[in-house]
Amino acid sequence: QPFPEGIVLQDREGNVVDFSAFRGKYVYIDMWATWCAPCKREMPYLKELEKKFKDAQIVFLGLSVDRDKAKWEEMVKTGTLTGVQLYLGAQSGFQKAYNIDGIPRFILLDKEGVIISNDMTRPSAKETAETLEALPGIR
Repeated sequence: QPFPEGIVLQDREGNVVDFSAFRGKYVYIDMWATWCAPCKREMPYLKELEKKFKDAQIVFLGLSVDRDKAKWEEMVKTGTLTGVQLYLGAQSGFQKAYNIDGIPRFILLDKEGVIISNDMTRPSAKETAETLEALPGIR
């Protein structure tokens, strides 16, 4: 199933980012929020994954589901987050389309934006790097 149409993603400046900007690369989505302790525990592991795959054909995309956009903006400004960080907001069409009711949630998309896994393993799981490494054309 492809990434849902009409989902609004915003960068820190409020600019709308079209998901088609990521076509041609795999996308590992991290759905998180500033108040989510399990999400924050995964962040160091996510940074390690990003380092390991820095020259690979993959984008690490953080999608915040915070209700309070200002809290998300504040955390993004700290520079502690890596990858592409975008704001999705709470109860988005994306969450509804894929019945996502809890975070952290990780999703893997192919180079055309089609979902490979709607419930991908966490960055802290050893098999995550192995799964990514096995993707055709990632290197």
